Amino acid sequence: DIPPESMDYILNISKETGIPVCVEPVSVDKARNLLPFLDRISIVTPNREEAEALGGMEIKGGAKGVIAVADAILEKGVKYVIITLGAEGVYFASQETKRFISSISTVVEDSVGAGDSLVAGTVYGLCKNKSLYDAIRMGIAVATLTLTTKKAVHPALNPEILEDIMTRGMTHE
Repeated sequence: DIPPESMDYILNISKETGIPVCVEPVSVDKARNLLPFLDRISIVTPNREEAEALGGMEIKGGAKGVIAVADAILEKGVKYVIITLGAEGVYFASQETKRFISSISTVVEDSVGAGDSLVAGTVYGLCKNKSLYDAIRMGIAVATLTLTTKKAVHPALNPEILEDIMTRGMTHE
């Protein structure tokens, strides 16, 4: 929900400094506001509906539709597209890699904040020099943990728990 002038300013600094920018669209309307800036965004993390707005097309035909929308967003200049698909996991794409990653099965207490948690966990993984694949898996682990509580941040959240969830699946409460 950043004004266009501020987004332009941030992206100019990003370009000058070489610091990548990750953007969580938040809503379909706010995703549309990103369209003029896509060629300067490093990572975008839309859900299915936000991806349709960014790609300018509906997702039809299951997996093929998700792939087509991700490709359309890549063609607009984004380096990495991570489409969140709820219980179906995520799809991530770059010019070099295209891959679905499964979600981790869990009992959902509350879904509020799960998307934000996925983004935060992914960025955390990248800051810890994980590959993009492993960083996204870390994001999925944080999102899974978030789904199990009504709190904004799960009280058990720590790096050891995340590694355990990534390795063995959801076994923590």
